[in-house]
Amino acid sequence: MARRKHSKRNKNLPFLAGAALILVAVIAVSLAFLLGGSEEEIPTDSPVTSTAPSQTTSEVFPTDPVTDVFSSTGSNVTSDPTTDTEGMTDTVTSSKSSSTDKNQTTTDTGTKTDTGTNTGTTSDEPSNPLLTKVPKPTDGVKRIAFTFDDGPHYDVTVSIADMFAQYGGKCTYFIVGNRVAGRNAEAVSYAASKGHEIAIHGYTHDYYYDKCSDSRYEQEVTLTHQAIVNTIGVAPTLLRPPGGGMKNSRVKASPYAVILWNVDPKDWYYKKESKANVNQIVNHILKYAEDGDIVLMHDLYENTRDAVEILLPKLKEQGFEFVTVSELMGDAKTAGQRYSGGYN
Repeated sequence: MARRKHSKRNKNLPFLAGAALILVAVIAVSLAFLLGGSEEEIPTDSPVTSTAPSQTTSEVFPTDPVTDVFSSTGSNVTSDPTTDTEGMTDTVTSSKSSSTDKNQTTTDTGTKTDTGTNTGTTSDEPSNPLLTKVPKPTDGVKRIAFTFDDGPHYDVTVSIADMFAQYGGKCTYFIVGNRVAGRNAEAVSYAASKGHEIAIHGYTHDYYYDKCSDSRYEQEVTLTHQAIVNTIGVAPTLLRPPGGGMKNSRVKASPYAVILWNVDPKDWYYKKESKANVNQIVNHILKYAEDGDIVLMHDLYENTRDAVEILLPKLKEQGFEFVTVSELMGDAKTAGQRYSGGYN
């Protein structure tokens, strides 16, 4: 009798062991799920937030390498501008002010440290006084000036030039001088051949004209001027400071008209390729576009090109003519003055 009971207990051991293993496995899986599954996956096409983050150098420049044809050593520099880890930040506001009618004003709050030997002035001189306005023409034509900063970028620059030409219009490119090489130089020449205006932005986009030394400011402007002359044989008459800030004393002494903007769709922020982001750019411009406006965009991004393709026929239907900044301002354009957009 005792032997039979012992044998029965031995037969139950494999079943109990198997059940224990299954229980351990279930507990392990549950713990793994709890520890690893708490992070929510973000959709790749999720809508962007309404508050723009700080703008960095890598967000402004594309990833194609550019040759610096004006380096002090005379050698070609093939490094990508995006490798510059010194960031620049933009603070964007949507309030109206005496200097901007309805735009989101961009102000640079971070700059690359200027190590130039000429320290220049470091006073707290205001960089944006009241802007000069252009008298409204009496011919009844609705004019709007599209401007494109930070290029050239061959594919986007050329495509935009062709689209404006298709609608009998022109635009203005404020270029970065050290990008004018190779195919990018060809893009500048091509745009100029279509009647578009080529103007100065900066040579590196690393220094801001309300903060940097006099020597650095002069170098940024002079080298970009020379890059334009060497490429298209025409001297520029317009300058747009990176970020929009520029000391009053430099504006007054400038041989160029200093051009800002009054419509800013923040295309640099909506650069991630998606239909929703293109629509953000398009809808902002359609909402605010008025006669005499200067629109700020960047000929670096596919979304910008796609937005222009949608905008031009729509604005044309509304009666707008697409003109360069110099055409918009006409005889009122004066060196040593600062302009934004909109008429008196």
